[in-house]
Amino acid sequence: MTSFLRRSLSLVVTFREGEAITGILMFVYAFLAMAAYNNIKPSAASEFIAALGADKMPWVFLFAGISMGFILNLYSRALAKVPKLWVLPGTQVSVIALLITFWFLFQTGSEWVAVAFFFFGRQLLGIFLISQFWTLATEIYDPRQAKRLFGFIGAGALLGGGAGAGLTVLYVEQLGTTNLLLVSAGILAVSFFLVLEIQRRTKPGTEGSFKVKTDAVGGGEALSLLRSSRHLQIIALIIGFGALGALTLENQLYMVLEEQVAAKDTITKYIAAMTTVSSFAGFVIQFATPTIYSRLGVGFALMVLPINLAVWSIFVPITGALWSSYTARTTDTTLRYSLDKTTREVLFLPLPTELKLKAKSFVDVVADRFIGKGLGSIVLLVAVNLMGARWWHLSFIALAYVAMWLPLTRMAKREYLKAFRRSIETLEIEPDRLTTEAGDLATVETLVEELGGADEQRVIRAIELLESLDKSNLVTPLLLRHDSSRVRTRTLEAARGQGESVAARWLPAIEQALKDEDPGVRAAAVEALASVRHADVKGLMRPYLSDADPRIMATAAVSLAGSDEESDRVAAEKTLEKLAFDNRDAAASARREAARAIGRTSDPRFRQLLIPLLNDVDLDVAREAISSAHLLGDADFLFVPVLVSLLRDRRLKNVARETLVSYGEAVVPALTFFLDDELEDPWVRRHIPEALASIPSKASVEKLSDCLESEDGFIRYKAIKGLERLHREHPELSIAEPPVEKLLLKELRRYYRYLGASFELFDKEGVSRDSLLEQAIREKLARGMDRVYRLLGLIYDSGDIRAARWAIERGTPQAKSSAVEFLDNIISGEVRKTLLPLIDDAPLEGKVRKGNVLLKTRLRGAEETLARLIYDEDEVIAATAIDIIREKKMWSLADDLEQVLQFRDAKDFAVFESASNALAAHRLNVEQPDAANAI
Repeated sequence: MTSFLRRSLSLVVTFREGEAITGILMFVYAFLAMAAYNNIKPSAASEFIAALGADKMPWVFLFAGISMGFILNLYSRALAKVPKLWVLPGTQVSVIALLITFWFLFQTGSEWVAVAFFFFGRQLLGIFLISQFWTLATEIYDPRQAKRLFGFIGAGALLGGGAGAGLTVLYVEQLGTTNLLLVSAGILAVSFFLVLEIQRRTKPGTEGSFKVKTDAVGGGEALSLLRSSRHLQIIALIIGFGALGALTLENQLYMVLEEQVAAKDTITKYIAAMTTVSSFAGFVIQFATPTIYSRLGVGFALMVLPINLAVWSIFVPITGALWSSYTARTTDTTLRYSLDKTTREVLFLPLPTELKLKAKSFVDVVADRFIGKGLGSIVLLVAVNLMGARWWHLSFIALAYVAMWLPLTRMAKREYLKAFRRSIETLEIEPDRLTTEAGDLATVETLVEELGGADEQRVIRAIELLESLDKSNLVTPLLLRHDSSRVRTRTLEAARGQGESVAARWLPAIEQALKDEDPGVRAAAVEALASVRHADVKGLMRPYLSDADPRIMATAAVSLAGSDEESDRVAAEKTLEKLAFDNRDAAASARREAARAIGRTSDPRFRQLLIPLLNDVDLDVAREAISSAHLLGDADFLFVPVLVSLLRDRRLKNVARETLVSYGEAVVPALTFFLDDELEDPWVRRHIPEALASIPSKASVEKLSDCLESEDGFIRYKAIKGLERLHREHPELSIAEPPVEKLLLKELRRYYRYLGASFELFDKEGVSRDSLLEQAIREKLARGMDRVYRLLGLIYDSGDIRAARWAIERGTPQAKSSAVEFLDNIISGEVRKTLLPLIDDAPLEGKVRKGNVLLKTRLRGAEETLARLIYDEDEVIAATAIDIIREKKMWSLADDLEQVLQFRDAKDFAVFESASNALAAHRLNVEQPDAANAI
């Protein structure tokens, strides 16, 4: 039965599993409530006009605005004493009783009955029935359901309103105005049983259903809540200005009817006919509401009503005719109770449940009555009764309202999005800030104790403080055995100022430091040794060029490389050549020392010696050479080609990339050149985007954006990650949206293709999910969606996208619904149209169907699907698809396998192997079936 209902209504509304019956009941409930309301509303107005005149109506509206807060407070207090499930049924029983009571009172013919009934029928009935209906609806449905179903449910109210007013037009003369009250009471009696059934269906296990016990809220608390929420304040003002415009047009129409139409029954028919037309027109518009949201957004929907008011407020004074005022009121009512009403209800959705339950009635009712009816009535009383304004003059008042109303619609849209941001927002934990304690300066003994510590910062600080106190003689040579090279270097610097008395104690340790592993320590040892011996550094180092220890040779060469004498520089160059070009395996340590030494030279002649060391077979030598290239900086780009080539080596790529990045923006053109070179090693090209991403510049962004169109999927992925990093760390660098959107659409279409293949093979055709193909497609889909979210983060706020992704993938159903709703509002164009069906809570088959529509394709059988997959650009997908063909013996695809062998890129070895095995099994299938099965 439920499936039949869903299929029958599929053209007008999309029901998900378990939604159909409740949705139809809500539609009928809305129909009956509005039918009852609109059945008596025209009669109440005509009775009042006949008894007192249209110019007295603002007094009733003013009284309503003043008294409504007190009435609502009493109503809330009464609700606090009633079980939650009894509220709606009890309200309807009370209204039925009041309608019957008024029917009896009208028999007396008293004028006060017409006034009281106008107040009740036009002011309170809407509060008791319509507002509670929408409160129930927002509690039953989450934001995503609301956007799908509120249009359908609201259409029931519009259709019922038209039907109720239509009954008045048809039967008012036969039944009489008073007897229509009994008709409305009968309609509400039917809706009473509907409410009971709706609550029965929605209360079990339904979070936030009407059975939830909440404390009643009075006017003071509601005002406090209103002050605490900017979002609620703007909603209240939007509702208030809507009510001001409606009241002005309504009073204008009543004034022109009183002036140009005398008979009470004719006035009743006019008002009822207007209500009928507006209700049925609103019914039609209501079905367009989802499309308006989808294509134009909530912000546009909020602007429709004030713009309509502005247009007719200009047109009515020009024509001065009844029909123009009649049309203005009709269009306003049509939009107010269709598109605008649904839009205002949507504005409440992101609010917390507790806040919504406590403040919604206050904002929805009192803002409407107090601002609209109260303030609006005062304006009308002054204009009409004191200033003698005619009915067409009221249009100018309406224009003033529009001038203040339109800016609020833009603010409402912004606050709506902020509210959704808050609903799906997550907190980021900042790392703790570490502080370093200062050394104890009280006594020299304490500083000496610090020298024995392991912390290099504290040891170095102690050395500096001892020097400042002229106590450097207390620094011990034992520190040259410290684990920290910085401590050892700083210790040797302190040794330079030692006096004659301590020189002998320091000399052996300094000479030993000439062999230190760290070249910086060795350089400091040279300076310290020259200071202790009171000798010239160059003369001291010349004999060490022929030392047996490569470390000492390299240290001496570095010292002499900066000599003013050419002979010293030549001797240093020969020494380093000797160390660098010794290609024996045993000489790796010597080459490493040469690589370290070259990084500490300033003469360009030594740099070329580093190039072969960058490509050394020994990884330690190559790493030292790369570090030296880093130290030498970007005086020229001699090392760039070699460093780029090292990106293909997974063991050296990180240090090579760091060195390239250290050259800054100046190296971007060179990196771009190698990236564009199709003949370059693919793995070299694939690692260049990461280097570009580490160089924040406009040129890097532009090149990474170009890479989004690369045929190489790995390059595209690295470009996405690179742009993502630049966007996050350097938001001032703008990223062009067109290439991002273009790739985003490609990724989404690719996702739909794999999703369709998975559905066709594993869901529809029953291929085993234990296959490697299923795992490969599943991983492909996961990676594809990851790229989609990353690309979205390049166009929109990346923090918002990450939060929405977390909520969609790991959050509660409510959080997921809010996140999808948020993305629905910020994403636009073709991307939105393509993405939303994938992340929305829809059945897999529906998503596949949507993909077929977007790709202009269709569902295929297993054979045709596999035939497409074996040509897939992904080697793993193609190879595993061929394995399925072999296992299922789909030999009708043998020609396709031959094509794969003939034209597939030779580097895809797994595809060739799978295709060869499959064809071998095909050839043996008839002659040797057992052998075929074994292959």
